[in-house]
Amino acid sequence: MHEHGLNIEEINLTTFCSAIESINPELVSILKEWNPPASYKIYKARYYYGTNILDQGKLQLPLKNGTTVDFDHVSVPKTLQNDLSYSSFPIGLILNNTAEVFVELESRIISLALFEAGIPLGLMETLEDEQSFCFRDVWTVSAGARTAFMLPKISDKTHHLRLQREFNCETSAPQTPLEHVPVFVDLMRKTSEYKDWFVEVLFFTTPWLKKDISNPHWVKFYYYLHRYLVKYSGFMRNKATFDLLWDYFNQALSKKKKRVVPHIFEKMKTLIIGSLGATPLFSVAYDNLRGPIQHIQKIYREVYEISYAPTIMVPTHFSIKNNIPAYFSLKHHSTFEVNPKNKSQDSLITDLAQLNSVTAYFLELVEQGKLKLETTIISDILNSVEFNFYHCGAGEYRNISDTILLPETDSGLRAQLGSAELLEFPYTNSFLRSCVQLKKHNL
Repeated sequence: MHEHGLNIEEINLTTFCSAIESINPELVSILKEWNPPASYKIYKARYYYGTNILDQGKLQLPLKNGTTVDFDHVSVPKTLQNDLSYSSFPIGLILNNTAEVFVELESRIISLALFEAGIPLGLMETLEDEQSFCFRDVWTVSAGARTAFMLPKISDKTHHLRLQREFNCETSAPQTPLEHVPVFVDLMRKTSEYKDWFVEVLFFTTPWLKKDISNPHWVKFYYYLHRYLVKYSGFMRNKATFDLLWDYFNQALSKKKKRVVPHIFEKMKTLIIGSLGATPLFSVAYDNLRGPIQHIQKIYREVYEISYAPTIMVPTHFSIKNNIPAYFSLKHHSTFEVNPKNKSQDSLITDLAQLNSVTAYFLELVEQGKLKLETTIISDILNSVEFNFYHCGAGEYRNISDTILLPETDSGLRAQLGSAELLEFPYTNSFLRSCVQLKKHNL
Protein backbone atom coordinates (compact mmCIF):
# COMPACT_ATOMS: atom_id res chain seq x y z
CA MET A 1 0.00 0.00 0.00
CA HIS A 2 1.22 3.50 -0.83
CA GLU A 3 2.54 5.45 2.16
CA HIS A 4 -0.09 8.20 1.73
CA GLY A 5 -2.99 5.79 1.23
CA LEU A 6 -5.32 5.49 -1.72
CA ASN A 7 -8.33 7.81 -1.66
CA ILE A 8 -10.58 4.96 -2.79
CA GLU A 9 -13.27 2.98 -1.01
CA GLU A 10 -15.50 0.09 -1.96
CA ILE A 11 -19.23 0.82 -1.81
CA ASN A 12 -22.27 -1.43 -2.10
CA LEU A 13 -25.03 -1.20 -4.68
CA THR A 14 -27.46 0.49 -2.29
CA THR A 15 -24.98 3.29 -1.60
CA PHE A 16 -24.21 3.58 -5.32
CA CYS A 17 -27.87 3.91 -6.29
CA SER A 18 -28.52 6.43 -3.54
CA ALA A 19 -25.57 8.55 -4.72
CA ILE A 20 -26.63 8.73 -8.38
CA GLU A 21 -30.43 8.61 -8.13
CA SER A 22 -30.85 12.32 -8.82
CA ILE A 23 -28.28 12.49 -11.65
CA ASN A 24 -28.84 9.20 -13.49
CA PRO A 25 -32.24 7.70 -12.58
CA GLU A 26 -32.28 5.45 -15.67
CA LEU A 27 -29.17 3.56 -14.57
CA VAL A 28 -30.53 3.26 -11.02
CA SER A 29 -33.72 1.70 -12.37
CA ILE A 30 -31.73 -0.84 -14.41
CA LEU A 31 -29.52 -1.83 -11.47
CA LYS A 32 -32.32 -2.07 -8.91
CA GLU A 33 -34.22 -4.37 -11.25
CA TRP A 34 -31.11 -6.51 -11.69
CA ASN A 35 -29.74 -6.46 -8.10
CA PRO A 36 -26.47 -8.28 -8.94
CA PRO A 37 -24.53 -10.21 -6.25
CA ALA A 38 -21.99 -8.58 -3.92
CA SER A 39 -19.12 -9.83 -6.10
CA TYR A 40 -20.07 -7.03 -8.53
CA LYS A 41 -18.02 -4.45 -6.67
CA ILE A 42 -17.98 -0.67 -7.15
CA TYR A 43 -15.16 1.64 -6.11
CA LYS A 44 -15.52 5.31 -5.25
CA ALA A 45 -12.39 7.35 -6.02
CA ARG A 46 -11.93 10.99 -4.99
CA TYR A 47 -9.74 13.21 -7.21
CA TYR A 48 -8.79 16.67 -5.97
CA TYR A 49 -8.68 19.75 -8.18
CA GLY A 50 -6.15 19.58 -10.99
CA THR A 51 -5.22 15.92 -10.60
CA ASN A 52 -5.49 13.60 -13.58
CA ILE A 53 -7.96 10.74 -13.66
CA LEU A 54 -6.35 9.54 -16.87
CA ASP A 55 -2.86 10.59 -18.00
CA GLN A 56 -2.15 9.98 -21.69
CA GLY A 57 -4.29 6.88 -21.65
CA LYS A 58 -3.03 5.53 -18.32
CA LEU A 59 -5.40 5.32 -15.34
CA GLN A 60 -4.36 7.31 -12.26
CA LEU A 61 -5.51 6.42 -8.76
CA PRO A 62 -5.96 9.23 -6.21
CA LEU A 63 -4.03 9.45 -2.96
CA LYS A 64 -5.25 11.06 0.25
CA ASN A 65 -2.47 13.66 0.12
CA GLY A 66 -4.00 15.15 -3.05
CA THR A 67 -1.73 13.52 -5.63
CA THR A 68 -2.13 10.40 -7.78
CA VAL A 69 -0.27 7.19 -8.56
CA ASP A 70 -0.13 5.10 -11.74
CA PHE A 71 -2.61 2.24 -11.77
CA ASP A 72 0.18 -0.30 -12.31
CA HIS A 73 2.42 1.06 -9.53
CA VAL A 74 3.77 -1.61 -7.17
CA SER A 75 2.04 0.08 -4.22
CA VAL A 76 -1.45 -0.52 -5.65
CA PRO A 77 -3.06 -3.67 -4.18
CA LYS A 78 -3.28 -6.58 -6.63
CA THR A 79 -6.95 -7.03 -5.81
CA LEU A 80 -7.73 -3.50 -6.95
CA GLN A 81 -5.62 -3.92 -10.08
CA ASN A 82 -7.42 -7.15 -10.96
CA ASP A 83 -10.81 -5.53 -10.37
CA LEU A 84 -10.10 -2.66 -12.78
CA SER A 85 -7.75 -4.24 -15.32
CA TYR A 86 -10.47 -5.07 -17.87
CA SER A 87 -9.82 -1.76 -19.67
CA SER A 88 -7.15 0.92 -20.01
CA PHE A 89 -9.86 3.25 -18.69
CA PRO A 90 -12.45 1.27 -16.69
CA ILE A 91 -15.99 2.56 -16.88
CA GLY A 92 -16.68 5.13 -14.19
CA LEU A 93 -19.58 7.42 -13.44
CA ILE A 94 -18.88 11.02 -12.43
CA LEU A 95 -20.67 11.78 -9.19
CA ASN A 96 -20.10 15.54 -8.94
CA ASN A 97 -18.49 18.56 -10.59
CA THR A 98 -16.73 18.24 -13.97
CA ALA A 99 -13.88 16.43 -15.72
CA GLU A 100 -12.27 17.58 -18.98
CA VAL A 101 -10.90 15.31 -21.71
CA PHE A 102 -7.99 16.82 -23.64
CA VAL A 103 -4.67 16.20 -25.33
CA GLU A 104 -1.70 18.46 -24.60
CA LEU A 105 0.59 19.37 -27.49
CA GLU A 106 3.72 21.53 -27.49
CA SER A 107 2.02 24.90 -27.83
CA ARG A 108 -1.68 24.26 -27.22
CA ILE A 109 -4.23 21.99 -25.63
CA ILE A 110 -6.98 20.37 -27.67
CA SER A 111 -10.14 20.00 -25.61
CA LEU A 112 -12.34 17.09 -26.65
CA ALA A 113 -15.19 17.17 -24.14
CA LEU A 114 -16.50 18.14 -20.72
CA PHE A 115 -18.10 15.40 -18.62
CA GLU A 116 -20.47 16.38 -15.82
CA ALA A 117 -22.23 14.49 -13.04
CA GLY A 118 -24.09 11.37 -14.13
CA ILE A 119 -22.10 10.79 -17.33
CA PRO A 120 -20.03 7.59 -17.75
CA LEU A 121 -16.32 7.76 -18.55
CA GLY A 122 -14.25 5.11 -20.33
CA LEU A 123 -16.95 3.90 -22.73
CA MET A 124 -14.84 4.14 -25.87
CA GLU A 125 -11.78 2.57 -24.26
CA THR A 126 -13.84 -0.30 -22.83
CA LEU A 127 -16.49 -1.07 -25.43
CA GLU A 128 -14.36 -0.60 -28.55
CA ASP A 129 -12.33 -3.63 -29.65
CA GLU A 130 -8.63 -3.42 -28.83
CA GLN A 131 -7.82 -3.50 -32.56
CA SER A 132 -10.21 -0.64 -33.35
CA PHE A 133 -9.38 2.92 -34.44
CA CYS A 134 -9.64 4.17 -30.85
CA PHE A 135 -6.55 6.11 -29.71
CA ARG A 136 -5.99 4.92 -26.13
CA ASP A 137 -2.63 6.47 -25.33
CA VAL A 138 -3.15 10.17 -26.08
CA TRP A 139 -6.06 11.49 -24.02
CA THR A 140 -5.84 12.94 -20.53
CA VAL A 141 -8.80 13.48 -18.19
CA SER A 142 -8.48 16.08 -15.44
CA ALA A 143 -10.52 16.77 -12.32
CA GLY A 144 -11.78 20.24 -13.16
CA ALA A 145 -11.30 22.21 -16.35
CA ARG A 146 -7.70 22.11 -17.62
CA THR A 147 -8.33 24.78 -20.28
CA ALA A 148 -9.85 27.37 -17.93
CA PHE A 149 -8.08 30.73 -17.77
CA MET A 150 -8.31 34.17 -16.20
CA LEU A 151 -9.58 36.75 -18.68
CA PRO A 152 -7.36 39.66 -17.53
CA LYS A 153 -3.60 39.21 -17.61
CA ILE A 154 -2.02 37.67 -14.50
CA SER A 155 1.57 37.66 -15.76
CA ASP A 156 2.87 40.62 -13.75
CA LYS A 157 5.92 39.35 -11.83
CA THR A 158 5.63 41.86 -9.01
CA HIS A 159 2.01 40.96 -8.29
CA HIS A 160 2.73 37.24 -8.73
CA LEU A 161 5.50 37.53 -6.14
CA ARG A 162 2.79 38.40 -3.61
CA LEU A 163 1.19 35.02 -4.31
CA GLN A 164 4.51 33.22 -3.98
CA ARG A 165 5.19 34.87 -0.62
CA GLU A 166 1.67 34.37 0.74
CA PHE A 167 1.24 30.76 -0.34
CA ASN A 168 4.84 29.59 -0.74
CA CYS A 169 4.05 28.46 -4.28
CA GLU A 170 6.82 27.70 -6.74
CA THR A 171 5.21 28.16 -10.16
CA SER A 172 6.32 31.20 -12.15
CA ALA A 173 3.95 33.92 -13.34
CA PRO A 174 1.96 32.48 -16.26
CA GLN A 175 2.82 33.92 -19.67
CA THR A 176 0.00 32.27 -21.65
CA PRO A 177 -3.59 31.25 -20.82
CA LEU A 178 -2.56 27.58 -20.96
CA GLU A 179 -0.27 28.19 -17.98
CA HIS A 180 -3.07 29.58 -15.79
CA VAL A 181 -4.53 26.34 -14.42
CA PRO A 182 -1.17 24.91 -13.22
CA VAL A 183 -0.76 28.14 -11.22
CA PHE A 184 -4.33 27.90 -9.90
CA VAL A 185 -3.73 24.30 -8.82
CA ASP A 186 -0.43 25.16 -7.12
CA LEU A 187 -2.10 28.01 -5.22
CA MET A 188 -5.04 25.88 -4.12
CA ARG A 189 -2.75 23.10 -2.89
CA LYS A 190 -1.19 25.60 -0.48
CA THR A 191 -4.57 26.57 1.02
CA SER A 192 -6.59 24.84 3.71
CA GLU A 193 -9.51 24.71 1.27
CA TYR A 194 -7.73 22.52 -1.32
CA LYS A 195 -9.55 19.34 -0.35
CA ASP A 196 -12.94 21.05 -0.39
CA TRP A 197 -13.17 20.70 -4.20
CA PHE A 198 -12.99 17.27 -5.80
CA VAL A 199 -14.45 15.00 -8.45
CA GLU A 200 -15.69 11.60 -7.31
CA VAL A 201 -15.78 8.76 -9.83
CA LEU A 202 -17.64 5.49 -9.25
CA PHE A 203 -15.78 2.69 -11.05
CA PHE A 204 -17.41 -0.55 -12.17
CA THR A 205 -15.25 -3.66 -11.66
CA THR A 206 -14.51 -6.64 -13.92
CA PRO A 207 -17.66 -8.73 -13.22
CA TRP A 208 -19.90 -5.92 -14.51
CA LEU A 209 -18.31 -6.09 -17.96
CA LYS A 210 -17.96 -9.86 -18.22
CA LYS A 211 -20.19 -10.99 -21.09
CA ASP A 212 -23.37 -12.70 -19.87
CA ILE A 213 -25.85 -12.64 -22.76
CA SER A 214 -28.04 -15.27 -21.08
CA ASN A 215 -28.81 -12.74 -18.33
CA PRO A 216 -31.43 -10.22 -19.55
CA HIS A 217 -30.45 -7.79 -16.77
CA TRP A 218 -26.82 -7.77 -17.88
CA VAL A 219 -27.89 -7.32 -21.51
CA LYS A 220 -30.00 -4.32 -20.52
CA PHE A 221 -27.07 -2.81 -18.59
CA TYR A 222 -24.66 -3.40 -21.49
CA TYR A 223 -27.15 -1.96 -23.97
CA TYR A 224 -27.45 1.13 -21.76
CA LEU A 225 -23.68 1.67 -21.92
CA HIS A 226 -23.68 1.27 -25.71
CA ARG A 227 -26.51 3.78 -26.08
CA TYR A 228 -24.48 6.32 -24.11
CA LEU A 229 -21.46 5.62 -26.30
CA VAL A 230 -23.52 6.20 -29.44
CA LYS A 231 -25.03 9.39 -28.00
CA TYR A 232 -21.73 10.99 -26.99
CA SER A 233 -19.77 9.95 -30.08
CA GLY A 234 -22.37 11.29 -32.53
CA PHE A 235 -20.21 14.02 -34.03
CA MET A 236 -17.10 11.85 -34.44
CA ARG A 237 -19.13 9.01 -35.97
CA ASN A 238 -20.71 11.41 -38.45
CA LYS A 239 -17.51 13.21 -39.41
CA ALA A 240 -17.85 11.98 -43.00
CA THR A 241 -21.30 13.60 -43.10
CA PHE A 242 -19.82 16.91 -41.94
CA ASP A 243 -17.08 16.62 -44.56
CA LEU A 244 -19.85 16.35 -47.17
CA LEU A 245 -21.57 19.37 -45.65
CA TRP A 246 -18.42 21.47 -46.06
CA ASP A 247 -18.10 20.24 -49.67
CA TYR A 248 -21.71 21.25 -50.40
CA PHE A 249 -21.01 24.68 -48.94
CA ASN A 250 -17.80 25.02 -50.94
CA GLN A 251 -19.75 24.26 -54.10
CA ALA A 252 -22.30 26.93 -53.19
CA LEU A 253 -19.49 29.43 -52.63
CA SER A 254 -17.96 28.58 -56.00
CA LYS A 255 -21.27 29.05 -57.83
CA LYS A 256 -21.58 32.52 -56.31
CA LYS A 257 -17.90 33.20 -57.04
CA LYS A 258 -17.32 33.86 -53.34
CA ARG A 259 -13.71 33.31 -52.32
CA VAL A 260 -12.91 32.36 -48.73
CA VAL A 261 -9.31 31.98 -47.60
CA PRO A 262 -8.62 28.54 -46.06
CA HIS A 263 -7.96 29.64 -42.48
CA ILE A 264 -11.25 31.57 -42.36
CA PHE A 265 -13.11 28.54 -43.71
CA GLU A 266 -11.51 26.42 -40.95
CA LYS A 267 -12.59 28.93 -38.31
CA MET A 268 -16.14 28.88 -39.65
CA LYS A 269 -16.19 25.08 -39.40
CA THR A 270 -14.95 25.26 -35.80
CA LEU A 271 -17.57 27.90 -34.98
CA ILE A 272 -20.45 25.92 -36.50
CA ILE A 273 -19.40 22.65 -34.86
CA GLY A 274 -19.08 24.45 -31.52
CA SER A 275 -22.56 25.96 -31.95
CA LEU A 276 -23.93 22.41 -32.22
CA GLY A 277 -22.39 21.53 -28.86
CA ALA A 278 -20.13 18.92 -30.48
CA THR A 279 -16.85 20.48 -29.31
CA PRO A 280 -16.21 22.88 -26.42
CA LEU A 281 -16.29 26.65 -26.68
CA PHE A 282 -15.86 28.97 -23.68
CA SER A 283 -18.21 30.69 -21.26
CA VAL A 284 -17.93 32.85 -18.16
CA ALA A 285 -17.54 30.75 -15.01
CA TYR A 286 -20.61 31.51 -12.91
CA ASP A 287 -20.32 28.58 -10.46
CA ASN A 288 -17.72 26.14 -9.09
CA LEU A 289 -18.54 23.11 -11.24
CA ARG A 290 -15.29 23.34 -13.23
CA GLY A 291 -13.01 24.14 -10.31
CA PRO A 292 -12.83 26.18 -7.08
CA ILE A 293 -13.48 29.28 -9.18
CA GLN A 294 -14.69 31.66 -6.49
CA HIS A 295 -11.78 30.90 -4.18
CA ILE A 296 -9.27 31.47 -6.99
CA GLN A 297 -10.95 34.78 -7.80
CA LYS A 298 -10.76 35.81 -4.15
CA ILE A 299 -7.01 35.09 -4.09
CA TYR A 300 -6.44 37.25 -7.15
CA ARG A 301 -8.55 40.09 -5.75
CA GLU A 302 -7.11 40.14 -2.25
CA VAL A 303 -3.52 38.91 -2.62
CA TYR A 304 -2.49 39.44 -6.24
CA GLU A 305 -4.48 42.73 -6.20
CA ILE A 306 -5.68 42.39 -9.76
CA SER A 307 -6.71 45.59 -11.54
CA TYR A 308 -9.63 44.11 -13.47
CA ALA A 309 -12.62 41.96 -12.57
CA PRO A 310 -11.08 38.46 -12.10
CA THR A 311 -13.33 36.84 -14.69
CA ILE A 312 -12.48 33.21 -15.38
CA MET A 313 -13.42 31.59 -18.67
CA VAL A 314 -14.15 27.87 -18.70
CA PRO A 315 -14.74 25.33 -21.48
CA THR A 316 -18.37 24.57 -22.15
CA HIS A 317 -20.56 22.70 -24.59
CA PHE A 318 -22.91 25.36 -25.96
CA SER A 319 -26.59 24.44 -25.81
CA ILE A 320 -29.73 26.25 -26.87
CA LYS A 321 -31.44 24.57 -23.90
CA ASN A 322 -29.88 27.00 -21.43
CA ASN A 323 -29.33 30.75 -21.25
CA ILE A 324 -25.53 30.71 -21.09
CA PRO A 325 -23.72 32.55 -23.91
CA ALA A 326 -20.59 30.88 -25.28
CA TYR A 327 -17.57 32.42 -26.99
CA PHE A 328 -15.22 31.57 -29.84
CA SER A 329 -12.05 33.65 -30.10
CA LEU A 330 -9.81 34.23 -33.09
CA LYS A 331 -6.86 34.52 -30.70
CA HIS A 332 -7.41 31.52 -28.42
CA HIS A 333 -7.18 28.01 -29.79
CA SER A 334 -8.05 24.79 -27.97
CA THR A 335 -9.67 22.86 -30.81
CA PHE A 336 -8.58 20.74 -33.75
CA GLU A 337 -8.34 23.88 -35.88
CA VAL A 338 -4.88 24.40 -37.33
CA ASN A 339 -3.02 26.86 -35.10
CA PRO A 340 -2.62 30.10 -37.10
CA LYS A 341 0.22 32.56 -37.01
CA ASN A 342 -0.02 35.63 -34.80
CA LYS A 343 -2.17 38.34 -36.32
CA SER A 344 -1.95 42.10 -36.12
CA GLN A 345 -4.89 44.16 -34.85
CA ASP A 346 -5.81 45.20 -38.40
CA SER A 347 -5.70 41.68 -39.82
CA LEU A 348 -7.73 40.36 -36.87
CA ILE A 349 -10.69 42.60 -37.56
CA THR A 350 -10.39 41.83 -41.28
CA ASP A 351 -10.50 38.12 -40.46
CA LEU A 352 -13.47 38.68 -38.15
CA ALA A 353 -15.35 40.56 -40.87
CA GLN A 354 -14.68 37.73 -43.34
CA LEU A 355 -15.74 35.14 -40.77
CA ASN A 356 -18.94 37.12 -40.20
CA SER A 357 -19.66 37.19 -43.92
CA VAL A 358 -19.04 33.50 -44.63
CA THR A 359 -20.94 32.40 -41.49
CA ALA A 360 -23.92 34.56 -42.46
CA TYR A 361 -23.97 33.01 -45.93
CA PHE A 362 -23.73 29.50 -44.49
CA LEU A 363 -26.66 30.18 -42.14
CA GLU A 364 -28.64 31.68 -45.01
CA LEU A 365 -28.24 28.46 -47.01
CA VAL A 366 -29.21 26.40 -43.96
CA GLU A 367 -32.39 28.44 -43.50
CA GLN A 368 -33.21 28.04 -47.21
CA GLY A 369 -32.74 24.27 -47.01
CA LYS A 370 -29.95 24.20 -49.60
CA LEU A 371 -27.39 22.14 -47.66
CA LYS A 372 -29.40 18.90 -47.26
CA LEU A 373 -29.77 19.30 -43.49
CA GLU A 374 -33.55 19.06 -43.28
CA THR A 375 -33.58 15.51 -41.84
CA THR A 376 -31.04 16.32 -39.11
CA ILE A 377 -31.13 18.29 -35.87
CA ILE A 378 -28.38 20.52 -37.28
CA SER A 379 -30.82 22.76 -39.12
CA ASP A 380 -33.09 23.21 -36.07
CA ILE A 381 -30.17 24.08 -33.81
CA LEU A 382 -28.50 26.53 -36.19
CA ASN A 383 -31.78 28.32 -36.83
CA SER A 384 -32.06 28.86 -33.06
CA VAL A 385 -28.57 30.29 -32.51
CA GLU A 386 -27.63 33.96 -32.61
CA PHE A 387 -24.05 34.70 -33.71
CA ASN A 388 -22.76 38.10 -32.57
CA PHE A 389 -19.34 39.38 -33.65
CA TYR A 390 -17.20 41.59 -31.40
CA HIS A 391 -13.89 43.42 -31.76
CA CYS A 392 -12.07 45.84 -29.48
CA GLY A 393 -12.60 49.18 -31.19
CA ALA A 394 -14.85 47.86 -33.94
CA GLY A 395 -14.91 51.16 -35.81
CA GLU A 396 -17.03 51.28 -38.95
CA TYR A 397 -17.22 47.56 -39.65
CA ARG A 398 -20.76 46.48 -40.38
CA ASN A 399 -22.35 43.94 -38.00
CA ILE A 400 -19.35 44.00 -35.65
CA SER A 401 -19.81 45.49 -32.18
CA ASP A 402 -17.26 46.80 -29.71
CA THR A 403 -16.24 44.30 -27.00
CA ILE A 404 -16.81 46.95 -24.35
CA LEU A 405 -20.54 46.29 -24.88
CA LEU A 406 -20.35 42.56 -24.05
CA PRO A 407 -21.54 42.85 -20.42
CA GLU A 408 -24.80 44.32 -21.72
CA THR A 409 -25.56 41.02 -23.48
CA ASP A 410 -24.15 38.51 -20.96
CA SER A 411 -25.59 38.37 -17.45
CA GLY A 412 -22.60 36.26 -16.35
CA LEU A 413 -20.21 39.06 -17.22
CA ARG A 414 -22.47 41.60 -15.50
CA ALA A 415 -22.47 39.45 -12.36
CA GLN A 416 -18.66 39.30 -12.41
CA LEU A 417 -18.47 43.07 -12.56
CA GLY A 418 -20.98 43.37 -9.73
CA SER A 419 -19.04 41.03 -7.44
CA ALA A 420 -15.75 42.77 -8.29
CA GLU A 421 -17.10 46.10 -7.00
CA LEU A 422 -15.08 48.90 -8.65
CA LEU A 423 -12.83 46.71 -10.83
CA GLU A 424 -13.06 47.22 -14.58
CA PHE A 425 -14.16 44.81 -17.30
CA PRO A 426 -11.04 43.55 -19.21
CA TYR A 427 -12.50 44.21 -22.66
CA THR A 428 -9.06 44.65 -24.27
CA ASN A 429 -8.04 41.09 -23.36
CA SER A 430 -6.65 39.08 -26.29
CA PHE A 431 -9.43 36.49 -26.04
CA LEU A 432 -12.15 39.13 -26.43
CA ARG A 433 -10.25 41.30 -28.89
CA SER A 434 -11.84 39.45 -31.80
CA CYS A 435 -14.52 37.00 -30.77
CA VAL A 436 -17.93 35.59 -31.58
CA GLN A 437 -20.66 35.33 -28.96
CA LEU A 438 -23.20 32.53 -29.37
CA LYS A 439 -26.54 32.64 -27.61
CA LYS A 440 -30.03 31.36 -28.05
CA HIS A 441 -32.29 33.65 -30.07
CA ASN A 442 -34.19 36.15 -27.91
CA LEU A 443 -32.27 35.54 -24.69
